[in-house]
Amino acid sequence: MTRVASFSQNQSLISGIARNQSDLFTAQQQVNTGKKSSDYKGIAQEASTLVSARSLKARAETFLRTGSRVQQTLSTNDIQLTAIVDTARDLRQSVVEALANDDGSGLPQILEQSLNLIGSALNTQVGGSYVFGGSRIDTQPFAPKTLADLVALPAAADAFQNDTLKATARVSDSLEIEYGVVADDVAEPLIGWIRDLGVFNAGPDGSIGGPLSPTQRTQLESSLSALDAAIAQVQSRQVANGLKQQQVDQVTDQLQSRSDFLETFVADIEDVNIAEAITRLQNDQTALEASYRAFSSIADLSLVRFI
Repeated sequence: MTRVASFSQNQSLISGIARNQSDLFTAQQQVNTGKKSSDYKGIAQEASTLVSARSLKARAETFLRTGSRVQQTLSTNDIQLTAIVDTARDLRQSVVEALANDDGSGLPQILEQSLNLIGSALNTQVGGSYVFGGSRIDTQPFAPKTLADLVALPAAADAFQNDTLKATARVSDSLEIEYGVVADDVAEPLIGWIRDLGVFNAGPDGSIGGPLSPTQRTQLESSLSALDAAIAQVQSRQVANGLKQQQVDQVTDQLQSRSDFLETFVADIEDVNIAEAITRLQNDQTALEASYRAFSSIADLSLVRFI
């Protein structure tokens, strides 16, 4: 005897409804999150590639943060080194004018003012740390407050309290850069020149403040070459700092390009096309509604009507 029943038809419809519900849930998640899947299971074939890309992107971003910190320090260095060079050049110009006019009026005051400006630059702080202190970030690298304090020291080297440790950082896989600058390496010859002139001015042949005596004139003329050498040393540190700025800028640009590429690469793997996801969501909603209506129609049928 042949058995006639609607059970298998109902089960088939129920399975279809379950599939449609699952598809709709997935589409809703994709629209809400913008991701193809909430776990690696949904992108199993590309999971290892995605993990590697994310790791490379995280490494690039770490280098970018380090590079940004180094750039800030190098920029601060450049500003202060420029200030020191400008002050030293102005000081030299004052000496030249004193020689040209055969009159040193105001030169001791200019010397004092120049020392204050240079000392202020050398004692620059960023975030509470002394930029030119080496590893001694909590100690002023340049100690004297006045020209008298400097003159009282046994030597110009005694004016400095920094150590020789210069800051370094790895800004890429292939580049570790020394970006720190220490006070005595920059300005010891310049401070030495100021001290020597201060000592001379305090001595028996000094008291530069009016018409120059032959001894004062000789002292100023003979000291110009030493001042030029001191300025040249500061300038060389300024140039070296600028070259490092350029180098870090180039590396940072490359890292940013790499990070942008990897971000796009990762997005291609894990991000969903929102327009397509919305279309699928609408289609899945329509399919689920159709499944419900079909199931409702089948459920209303009964073999009793045909017996």
